[in-house]
Amino acid sequence: MTDPPPLDEKIRELESEYTQALGRVAQSWNYLHEMLGQLFATIVGADRFVAEAIWYSVRSDLAQREMLRAAIVASNQRQPFRFPTAKDDLTEMIDKVNFLSVSRNDAIHAPISIALGPNIEIIPAYFRGNPRAMSLLGKDILKEFAWYEARADVLSRYVISCQKAFLSLAPWPDKLLMPLLTPNKTQKRSPRQTPPKQSQPPPESSQA
Repeated sequence: MTDPPPLDEKIRELESEYTQALGRVAQSWNYLHEMLGQLFATIVGADRFVAEAIWYSVRSDLAQREMLRAAIVASNQRQPFRFPTAKDDLTEMIDKVNFLSVSRNDAIHAPISIALGPNIEIIPAYFRGNPRAMSLLGKDILKEFAWYEARADVLSRYVISCQKAFLSLAPWPDKLLMPLLTPNKTQKRSPRQTPPKQSQPPPESSQA
């Protein structure tokens, strides 16, 4: 029987899994917003170079999405889209992106800590009341991040399909269906339950 890897090695492996999962969340979100910008340029219908310059001049992701929403509504009012459900489908899509943005921001901005117990695990460093960390308390962080990534990927594919339809390259896509988070049967802890013992006291907790 081989000896288990040293504790420090386990922690490094878990931290590596965390940073890779976080990076995939960030990349999938960035790609989604890039596709939203392309959809904006298509809907506005002006010179794409000008439309893209307008999009990138806005520094806030939320403001960009609201600008896209305004373009959708105004374009449909000026001349109704040839796809009857397009306006409602697109505004619903933006609502779903806005909903995902809360999870994305939690992932990007929440500090984390390594918890030592029967199993070594990543937990949010909620000790000082960080609201982003509190929102992740009781969740399997790696599984959550994989879900956020999957939702962003589904939204990106949908946005691309809508753009292809507007460019007469494909039919209008079917209704947008978002992936669900599969319950983790091994996770019994809830946000109201006491988390595992920390590897260090809160002031020196391992954070990323």
